[in-house]
Amino acid sequence: MSAGRLASATAWAGDFPDTRRLRLGYFATGAAAAAALAVAAQVPEAVSAIVSWAGRPDLAPDLTRVQAPTLLLADA
Repeated sequence: MSAGRLASATAWAGDFPDTRRLRLGYFATGAAAAAALAVAAQVPEAVSAIVSWAGRPDLAPDLTRVQAPTLLLADA
């Protein structure tokens, strides 16, 4: 999943009264973890937590802007 698609889905969830108040968390694997981290950096108020399993956080553009608690799990 690309960061653009994930950002669009996040914005879409914020458009509805029933989902606007929910706290969003992302679970991602592989390169999608970089997309999750990129969106969390772009809209930190929208993302409450991130779990990355066997992800590629090194592909995220700006990790210093991520404010959400993040759990990075390595695949053994």
